Amino acid sequence: MGKYFGTDGVRGEAGRALSAELAFHLGRAAAQVFRNERKSEGPVRILIGRDSRLSGQMFEAALSAGLTACGAEVLLCGMIPTPGLSYLLQHCQADAAAMISASHNPYLDNGIKFFNRKGAKIADDLELKMETYLDHPSAIEDASGAEIRHIQHLADASQRYEDFLASKAEAPYQFPEIVIDCANGAASEIAQRLFPRLGLNCHFLACEPNGLNINSNCGSTHMETLCRVVRERKAACGLAFDGDADRFLVCDEAGEVFDGDHLLCLFADHFFLQKNIEPKRIVVTVMSNLGFHKAMAERGIEVLATQVGDRYVHEAMLESDSLLGGEQSGHLIFRSHQNTGDGLLSALMLLNCLKERGVPLSELNALMSSYPQYLLNVPCSKKSDPKLWSYLESAISEAEASLDGKGRILVRASGTEELVRVMTEAEDASLAQRLAEEMAAKIEAYTAD
Repeated sequence: MGKYFGTDGVRGEAGRALSAELAFHLGRAAAQVFRNERKSEGPVRILIGRDSRLSGQMFEAALSAGLTACGAEVLLCGMIPTPGLSYLLQHCQADAAAMISASHNPYLDNGIKFFNRKGAKIADDLELKMETYLDHPSAIEDASGAEIRHIQHLADASQRYEDFLASKAEAPYQFPEIVIDCANGAASEIAQRLFPRLGLNCHFLACEPNGLNINSNCGSTHMETLCRVVRERKAACGLAFDGDADRFLVCDEAGEVFDGDHLLCLFADHFFLQKNIEPKRIVVTVMSNLGFHKAMAERGIEVLATQVGDRYVHEAMLESDSLLGGEQSGHLIFRSHQNTGDGLLSALMLLNCLKERGVPLSELNALMSSYPQYLLNVPCSKKSDPKLWSYLESAISEAEASLDGKGRILVRASGTEELVRVMTEAEDASLAQRLAEEMAAKIEAYTAD
């Protein structure tokens, strides 16, 4: 992580940690970096998308002003899922894109993340170059006169992405009904067009964004309502997205949730074993459940693990020529189709799989058994203090020794919030909980000093 950039762009509370002024200067810095990267003549062209947050239009205006002030052309895509912006970037002859979103965070937060011309999140070195310009703004070359560029609207942005998704669906489907939760976010409009277009009988939840209700007790981070409604309506399954629709989780007809690990296991089994697609290799993060690793080993599927963050997953997929990868949180990447996590595409891949197999989703739940896992998010204003991690090192080693190789402990600083995340796994759920709570108490005690 850098001074401004975390694991998923620049993020913070809108109007405070992330201000309109910072967005303007970030636009100037981004224009300079992408201009330096461009090898051919002509102005840099940048796409901008946003989710449904109240502050989205404010940052759209500020970022656009910064970009055009340095001679970049701006194409506004309006409210669109993050993967939709990634898709458009690959088909609009643009140099880069900026997505204004804080993903699964509440509406008070917002963020800005950048994508390269191939639709993947930019590498660390480009983020560091932007940070250098943010700290040394006099080094940026401002435009003047005819060098100042236009801000235009890409009127059919959402429709282009919808048509791409529809082309990946093996419709018509024959499910009695599915329930879809759009988290009052960027997928709200497109999902209500796309899924009925494919012949699906749909019941929608949280599809009325008002700027304040994004991710509020809905979406992939709050599955309770979706699971209840699926059971009540006797639906085939429930699909859930997060605020910018780059994450996807599902529950079966009984209301049992499939997290990203279970979904990746299902897709690995379907594509690598049932359809015999090569190479039989999958990329995940260090957060993936031990039960997932065991299930892959039993099937002869190679697993590569990276640090947390879907961009690191994608980079490892490119390096290893892997076609499938993702995170436990629901970022799933199908590299044959997209270069970033795509919730709507993932949902269609699941529906295609269920159609081919002809069985209820619940029957595929047994493909893997998860180790009991306990996760705590511990508020910590000292998450970047090296002394904290020295203090925790011996405590982690001692706790792992008590597991005797039948579990693990992972402690890491959040890249998007002032939190330290503690994850424990053990064969015994109560042991996993106790170890996590003990580790959280140590972090809280250090922070209080």
